[in-house]
Amino acid sequence: MRAAGTRILGNREMNFVHLNCHSYYSLLSGTNSVKELMEEAKRLGMKALALTDTNGMYGAVEFYRAAKEAGIKPIIGADIRYGEERALLLALDREGFGAISRILTDMHMVDGFLLQDALRELGKSRVAAKVAVLVDSPAMLGRLEKDAVLPRLYAEVIRDGRSSSSEVKLVRTAKRMGVPLVATNNVHFIRPEDHHVHRVLRAIAGRTTLSALERREVVSPECSFKSGSEMVCLFHDLMGAVANASRLAEECNIKFDLGKPVFPEFDIPKGETHYSYLCKICFDGAARLYKPLTRTVIKRLSYELEVIDKLGFSPYFLIVWDIVRFANENDIPVVGRGSAADSLISYVLSITPVDPIKHNLYFERFLNLERDDQPDIDVDFC
Repeated sequence: MRAAGTRILGNREMNFVHLNCHSYYSLLSGTNSVKELMEEAKRLGMKALALTDTNGMYGAVEFYRAAKEAGIKPIIGADIRYGEERALLLALDREGFGAISRILTDMHMVDGFLLQDALRELGKSRVAAKVAVLVDSPAMLGRLEKDAVLPRLYAEVIRDGRSSSSEVKLVRTAKRMGVPLVATNNVHFIRPEDHHVHRVLRAIAGRTTLSALERREVVSPECSFKSGSEMVCLFHDLMGAVANASRLAEECNIKFDLGKPVFPEFDIPKGETHYSYLCKICFDGAARLYKPLTRTVIKRLSYELEVIDKLGFSPYFLIVWDIVRFANENDIPVVGRGSAADSLISYVLSITPVDPIKHNLYFERFLNLERDDQPDIDVDFC
């Protein structure tokens, strides 16, 4: 017996993959938890599943863990909607995930953000091939043809019973451009009867009542977690779009190294290493604070720098120093506290205000070669 997510096509068996799927991390829109979506995918025998929440990837780690536990391939992306613009972005790997993250950050932070411009810049970058871009608007697809070189551009066909005329235009535009079609279902709830919950959430989001809720503010009742067989029947005349969903899923191979700290990169001057640059600014700070610069201070500072270098934490201290420096330069009250105050390096970098030499504080209480955990520098900002 075949799993519910598969159907024979010619001489081979196809397993449909939902590439457009929303959890309750699509705030006040998606109705189900990551765990519930994963359980449904497993029940239907699907081998892979995407999580593409609206304007964010907040559920990515939870989704990745749940997928690994269920034996289902995780595909991670975002359904980016800004004004009248919309595109579905899927990460092929970690670099693609980073590219999508940058676009989402710009969307939330940059005044005058335009999704079309962001996709144009993506097309110019070296990671353009690491992100699949799915567009369901024929007008946007046409604009991207002129303005962006996207090696993995797809026309997303969503059959929710609302706009057959738009689909015809989309398919024609895609055919003319040579852009492949991909079938999705814009999943926002598992069962059709859960559409009511979605409507309630949308009413809350719009601060209105169900009776006053506009049709364009909700997805179609058809946007449920359909089985592979249902999707094959729905797209019986566009089987290539169904096959492309599976092919694209095969190309998405994101891997997270969970449980390991990942420090941000710190840009250092040319000709320096993180350690040499840390030494330089530490001794500059010591010369500023200690007049004269005694042998005791030099010995203690050299010892702390040696320990930090052996443990590989030089970039970490530079990052904290840079954050505190920004606060001080912009008149933002800031103070470091806790065991970090036992470190002379914290003092000479102005991270903490306490002189550990004067107060006879032991650096080993903060950091030593016997510890295998990360240093913890508590910094309070106003």
